Amino acid sequence: MQFDPTDPSGLSRGYMPAGERITAALTTGPDNGVYEKNLIIVHTPGAQDIEDFVEVKRRISERAPEIEVFLVTNDAPQSSTRKKAALRPTLVFSPYYLKSFQPARGKIYAGQTLSKLRQVRMLEEANIPVPHAVFLQEDTRLDRAKWGEYVILKPNTGSRGRGVLLTRFDDLFDSARRLGWPDTPYLAQTFVDTGPYPTEYRALTVFGEPVYCNMIRSEEQRPDLAAELPMDGRIASNSGPRRSTPCHDEDVLDLARRTFRAFPDVPVQGMDIIRDVHTGQLYVLEVNPGGATWHLSSSLGKRLQERNGYSYYEQFDALSVVADQLIAATRREAL
Repeated sequence: MQFDPTDPSGLSRGYMPAGERITAALTTGPDNGVYEKNLIIVHTPGAQDIEDFVEVKRRISERAPEIEVFLVTNDAPQSSTRKKAALRPTLVFSPYYLKSFQPARGKIYAGQTLSKLRQVRMLEEANIPVPHAVFLQEDTRLDRAKWGEYVILKPNTGSRGRGVLLTRFDDLFDSARRLGWPDTPYLAQTFVDTGPYPTEYRALTVFGEPVYCNMIRSEEQRPDLAAELPMDGRIASNSGPRRSTPCHDEDVLDLARRTFRAFPDVPVQGMDIIRDVHTGQLYVLEVNPGGATWHLSSSLGKRLQERNGYSYYEQFDALSVVADQLIAATRREAL
């Protein structure tokens, strides 16, 4: 099925751009007004299409009529909604970190801003496989026997492969200085070889359940590891020309589900997963917890879907997954 950029969800619904704003809270529920709990869905203009959440609300009203659903914007306080929602047990769901909207009551699940190193430590604490990383300082000393002949340098903040470098162990500090370290904070991370054409998996999960999962493979072959290093972002699959296809690998999906427990208060996780080409071992690189990962309908996501020729909505019936996960969470945890 070809991707239709005018209706990316395949729902034949009225299309609203991702930057459209909500001027008043929208609610949905049974006509008799008998509600037991509230669900507040926080939309961030520019990060998601409003209509994704309008459709999610519609499905929730059909499947869980005891839940009243409010759709609010993240860039305004919306005092009247705060007061009304405070009358019942409430769950707040925001893929993005909360900005101007601050609920008066409820269990809050929202994006968080976490550095790459903090994410690595949280993954390690949850026993999720992750390449080991350290904050690079002048007095950092690494054990070659544990790190190997190659080391990844990456900025502690940033995305999409920018500033990522593969260097030889002996050239670590010289390479880091060429990148702007120590003025720019950098991590040293163990190198996992994903093959001559760098490959990764990107899974978007809501409360740990995959909404879609892609395999992304670079179409540009990385230089031979025996050749002169360093080499730039070509070791990252999201740098340069690349091809994306839906991924149904059960071990990848299982790891995506298990990763939720490392960040249990972050409801939407856009995680990068890699596989060691030599051992088959999977590793989570990061989960992008801030919330700029709703590529069902983000501007970037629409471009990617159009380029790759398939819709992210279709793989697992994305909006039904979101609706069902929100129903379960609201019934279980609304406060």
